[in-house]
Amino acid sequence: MAQYKGKNVFLNFWNTRCKPCLQEFATIESAKDSLAGENILFIMVSDDEITQIETFQQKHPHSFTFLKSSTNVRDYGVYALPTTYYIDKTGHIVMQETGARDWSTGTNYSNLKTLTEYYK
Repeated sequence: MAQYKGKNVFLNFWNTRCKPCLQEFATIESAKDSLAGENILFIMVSDDEITQIETFQQKHPHSFTFLKSSTNVRDYGVYALPTTYYIDKTGHIVMQETGARDWSTGTNYSNLKTLTEYYK
């Protein structure tokens, strides 16, 4: 994460077999589009095999940064998928959500927009 210092990061842990994870992707994409130009990166992390992640990306193109975790996500304290963190530009976790959300509307989007504005 050191390479992302100075940027706000929406960090989502997921895997290719997690249906709620896959369902929330469209809403994350919509939120990302709405927040274009803001100081926020959308990073999706999975501990699936790299071939599974690449196959998923080919079938479901999204504009996120996809990363393969070098270790089991449980090593990061993630015990349920999806789990999302909002990390401010100084590297502090300022939000954690477990379970799928609709990030494109309502309270979740409002909270995300507020965090993005607050941590400019």
